[in-house]
Amino acid sequence: MTVETKIRARPAAVILTPAAEQRIADLMATAPEGTIGVKLSTPRRGCSGLAYSVDYVTEEAKFDEKIETPGGIFYIVEAHPLLQIFDDRVAEPALRLLYPYFHGREPIREEHPGCYSTPDAPITSVEHIWLHTVSDLINALARAGLRIETFDEYPFLGWRFFPWMERDADGWWRLPERPERVPLMYSIRALKA
Repeated sequence: MTVETKIRARPAAVILTPAAEQRIADLMATAPEGTIGVKLSTPRRGCSGLAYSVDYVTEEAKFDEKIETPGGIFYIVEAHPLLQIFDDRVAEPALRLLYPYFHGREPIREEHPGCYSTPDAPITSVEHIWLHTVSDLINALARAGLRIETFDEYPFLGWRFFPWMERDADGWWRLPERPERVPLMYSIRALKA
């Protein structure tokens, strides 16, 4: 008996707009020799994917997600935009506002020692942070021609945002008191309309 195994193609994690495709083509046209692509990554305060860095890549890493063609499914699970307005550096269990929910015309500028991957590095990092509202996210997807299938919010996170968060039996990080009071994470699944 012969069993045929079919491997289903994995849908794209990100859908590139024509403008994004052109920007990547422009970057590749001036890339250093040996460059095979560009890598989009999210630094510590950019885990939402709304703050990011773009770097040239000279070799493929094992878990890199390749985006070679437009189309597919857009799916994101990240820290909720509302969570981003609170100060994540306070040691005691308190939700203290640090940033405005509605952003202004300029990004928020912060300087801090070290960097997201090496906090004790002998450097001073400068971050320019654009915070985005839920409506910014949803409207950006709609303008890109995507149809939202699901939008869900959760009272937990997959990582510790505040130093005083507690990990539950399922491995999720929650607020220690009244965890239902603020959404900590969201997910959106959208398809090309």
